[in-house]
Amino acid sequence: EYRIKGQTLVQIYDKYFTLATAERTGYTFNGWYNGTEKYVNEVWRTAHNITLIAKWKPIIYTITYELDGGTATNVTGYTIEDTVVLNQPKKTGYTFTGWAGTDLTAPNPTLTILKGSIGDRNYTANWQANEYAVTYNANGGISSKDSDTAIYDENFTLATAERTGYTFDGWYNGTVQYTDGIWDTASPITLKAKWTANEYAITYD
Repeated sequence: EYRIKGQTLVQIYDKYFTLATAERTGYTFNGWYNGTEKYVNEVWRTAHNITLIAKWKPIIYTITYELDGGTATNVTGYTIEDTVVLNQPKKTGYTFTGWAGTDLTAPNPTLTILKGSIGDRNYTANWQANEYAVTYNANGGISSKDSDTAIYDENFTLATAERTGYTFDGWYNGTVQYTDGIWDTASPITLKAKWTANEYAITYD
């Protein structure tokens, strides 16, 4: 006979025997063992009473991420025995506002998968585009704005500028010229006007 979960089952020697089934939340059943010896359904050849112990393997559940262009170092799997703390992702020009997905009712910037959890999971990163200060140095001229605010990844129109006796050549940060369009500088910036002195004709009679 052998014992499982408080029940004693009697087996007749030399007869085919079907072992009990077993299940455990979050685990795969790996069989019945007596020490290191595994027992399977077969003709019974053990001529003494025996206690079989179940062996279990934790199920590995999948964690998938939708980062929308961001990056993060996080595990892609966990088991019922693990506690997993997700690292926050990063994305140039954006602030992370929280995870959305499995078991969440609203975006949460900190997320822990607690020990005892089960099931595959999917999490989506939420972002807020950053605003950056743009300061203008008219460099002897007059700018239509002294400063402005640009939103990352959104269209931005630069200030205009004028200077008596000069042609405006554009706004520069060092040697890099800035023009109207999608803003992709992830920091505050000062833009300096460049000018070319005009040439005027002198006519003699």
